[in-house]
Amino acid sequence: MRQQQDLSNFYENLKYERRNHNGKPYQWVILGIYIALMMFNNHFWCYVLWWAMTFIGLVAIGFVAILKKKLYLKQPFYHLKAFLVRVSLVGVSVGGVVLFTQIGVLNYFLDIPHYLKENHEIVKGRAGIHTSSTRGYISQYLTIQGERLENRQILDDEAFEGKVLEVHYLPESKYVVEIWYWD
Repeated sequence: MRQQQDLSNFYENLKYERRNHNGKPYQWVILGIYIALMMFNNHFWCYVLWWAMTFIGLVAIGFVAILKKKLYLKQPFYHLKAFLVRVSLVGVSVGGVVLFTQIGVLNYFLDIPHYLKENHEIVKGRAGIHTSSTRGYISQYLTIQGERLENRQILDDEAFEGKVLEVHYLPESKYVVEIWYWD
């Protein structure tokens, strides 16, 4: 009898610990890595890993929504709300994956072998620099000899406008790897 009581106390304590477990450290580590990659996205490998984590997150949302047996909504119309939550999560997942493929992110993954082998395309000429800022996010494109290149190493428009630049970029995504300039 004493053993059964100790065992039932053990299970009650275990249930209490599971319900009141506030932090899961691996989630904070993953979030920290995601934010760090976002902050250092001027490096090609950080930018690609950030997109890969975004893609994995979108796919995971869809799988969790499909495979989760119970959604904990204890309200009237529980089944309708649970169905709508699942449909919206699957919609976010599918929509995100479609958007992911449509905006050209796959080109960054196709450029990984070129980046590792240092197989860069080179273009030299006078650059047109186009900088835009949207809600604090700065993006910049260089136009040299009709090639529109994505630049993450933000250049000062006034200092480099009209100068002869030699730009090394990746062939699929047009991502600028190195910039050399002459007066």
